[in-house]
Amino acid sequence: MNKDVIVDIKGKHDNGNNEEIHLSGNGSYHMEHGVHFVKFEHIFEGSDKPTRNFLKIDGNRVELKRFGTGASHMIFEKGNVNYTHYQTALGVLDTGFDTKEIQIEEEDDKIVVKIRYHIVMDGEKISASDIEIKISNH
Repeated sequence: MNKDVIVDIKGKHDNGNNEEIHLSGNGSYHMEHGVHFVKFEHIFEGSDKPTRNFLKIDGNRVELKRFGTGASHMIFEKGNVNYTHYQTALGVLDTGFDTKEIQIEEEDDKIVVKIRYHIVMDGEKISASDIEIKISNH
């Protein structure tokens, strides 16, 4: 995998609206002690400031930290519910991610991560969600 990469994220939330998201951006990649690290930026729709993202893929644990619009620290681990403070236009929400499945496919020129999870608020499932993160050579 090259240092310069393209990060493409597609997600779907089944919360009655079947909301879909798509983010992409250029970034940098490196591997250290078998752990994948990716830094990238993107701009959310309706914002003029970039959001900085740090992605860490370590075995069956995926971490995504966002700084700027939509600031959060999401941790996905199968069988665990991990909570974060998710910053929205309406304020900060305590949101849990109950990870059901993680698949990581590694090839010479790309990494694809697929995660199935439930979003939890106040102990209640509010959405069944899927996310696919594709990291490929630029």
